Amino acid sequence: MDAQTLILNKLDSIDRKIDRFNQRISTLEATVEPLFDNGQPGRMTKAEDRITALERTNWRERGFFGAIILFLEIGYHLIAKKIGF
Repeated sequence: MDAQTLILNKLDSIDRKIDRFNQRISTLEATVEPLFDNGQPGRMTKAEDRITALERTNWRERGFFGAIILFLEIGYHLIAKKIGF
């Protein structure tokens, strides 16, 4: 074998390895794509949306109960002032 044949064989071997690598990457992309972004919400997006909804609900409840406590405090102080506590 001459040097040119050895180089061509080596390049062919490298080319096959690159093709196998590209196939593996394509398979990995096909597996990972549904989890993240393919135009439809994946599991992580759904989980993040649920967490955001729970946080909003939590803040609304805090505000609602805070307002109730405020009115109760005002009522208590008005009654206590009127009675003379």
